[in-house]
Amino acid sequence: MMEDETTPKTFDAHTKNISGERSKKRSKIKILINFLQDIRLTFSLIKDYWNGDYRDVSVLTVVSIVVAFLYMVSPIDLVTDMIPVIGWIDDIVIIVLCLKLLHGDLEKYKKFKAEARAAGHKDHTRLFGN
Repeated sequence: MMEDETTPKTFDAHTKNISGERSKKRSKIKILINFLQDIRLTFSLIKDYWNGDYRDVSVLTVVSIVVAFLYMVSPIDLVTDMIPVIGWIDDIVIIVLCLKLLHGDLEKYKKFKAEARAAGHKDHTRLFGN
């Protein structure tokens, strides 16, 4: 007897496949959301560092941010930005590498922001910050 889509075995397999696809999609969305949150947090960190409100960052963090920013605004790229989408890949790779280098400092900064909010300090970085 040949199984069709109405048999319980096939239906269960199909349901598991759909669940797996949804889980993968949720995972990709979560990665994107975390990426965007890290970018926002980096802008907030830069602003607080610039204003002198937060200085607990390593030299590597400061250098990484400066180098990534200079690469982003520089007309010299590994892949020219004139090629739509493909030209942005190297910029995205630089941002991702920079965020990986910053991870420890971003976590410390996130705790600093949470403690400042808990202490009732006004958040001056609302535009870019968490």
